[in-house]
Amino acid sequence: MIYLDNAATTRTAPEAVRAMMPYLTDFYGNPSASYDFGNRAWQAVQEAREIVAEFINADPSEIIFTSGGTEADNMAIKSKAGNNLSFVRTSMIEHKAILNCMSSVSTLSPILVDKNGVVKLDERLAGMNDIVSVMMANNELGTIQPVKKIADLCHQTGAKFHTDAVQVFGHMPIDVKKIDIDMMSASGHKMGAPKGVGFLYVRKGLSIPPFIHGGGQENFMRSGTENVPAIVGLGRAVEITKQKMNDRFYETKELRDSFEKMILKIGDVKINGYNAKRLPGHSNITFYGIRAEEMLEYLNMYGICASSGSACNTGDEKPSHVLKAIGLTDAEANATLRFTMNHENTIEELKFTVDKIKEFLAIKRPR
Repeated sequence: MIYLDNAATTRTAPEAVRAMMPYLTDFYGNPSASYDFGNRAWQAVQEAREIVAEFINADPSEIIFTSGGTEADNMAIKSKAGNNLSFVRTSMIEHKAILNCMSSVSTLSPILVDKNGVVKLDERLAGMNDIVSVMMANNELGTIQPVKKIADLCHQTGAKFHTDAVQVFGHMPIDVKKIDIDMMSASGHKMGAPKGVGFLYVRKGLSIPPFIHGGGQENFMRSGTENVPAIVGLGRAVEITKQKMNDRFYETKELRDSFEKMILKIGDVKINGYNAKRLPGHSNITFYGIRAEEMLEYLNMYGICASSGSACNTGDEKPSHVLKAIGLTDAEANATLRFTMNHENTIEELKFTVDKIKEFLAIKRPR
């Protein structure tokens, strides 16, 4: 298998798996229990909280563990906005976790993006009491947004800034204090932690009501027994990532750049977001004159895993809203594939993938 869909999920790091195992087998106590056996689990959760907080320059009390990025996004928007307590403004290329929870809150006009998928900024970005949510980097294009500038524009008028950092967390440094973020969502399974765990960062002093009511876990913000093994796995994945992130960034970028050089030689293709700052492993490519689903089926026969957009859009036959927002036609959007690689991929895998793409195109584009 050649796995080129790392934006959808990543392999759980072996170190994270080993760290999790004792909390699945030996130390299975409930972290809310008052006896020592439960306290062992509670301590493990707090240690992971400290690791995650330090990684983004936050205080441990500002970290609320969740089931992943989608829940964290919903918590940030719905808890802060309520039903009609304030306006929410977001961009046209946000993840569906943001866009699909807007029906319960009042919304302002969407923030437009340019042809590379970078948001267009102006001084009227937000008004008093607004909530602005713009993702740190897009999950389909990999384009990195000017989140510091967005945060500054928000705070000039008293608005609050939330960012979905699911694609960035663990791949590039994040300093929530330096950027001046009010709320930030992140997920574990995009960076070597298991599925089913993430967190919402909420800046100290920012008051939001509880999102899930119950026994009062996570400082009463997100009740329910914590997923101790997954949280421990997240903490260990962060420790490993912290040591290797810089090297992995450049290794992955070199692979991606080499892949795109080979692709561009094929001709009649376009790399979307090519002229913008991008995450190191994202490559979003339009192959004119074909259907993406057919190419995916062909690549799958050779064990090559890629996608035609966000993995969260499974079953959605409509063209990607992200690609439409940057100006692609329906035909172009439906001819676009996303390849996302990481440090575990090799140049040999990419060369093989390009060869199979050429084979497919030779069939679909006969001369």
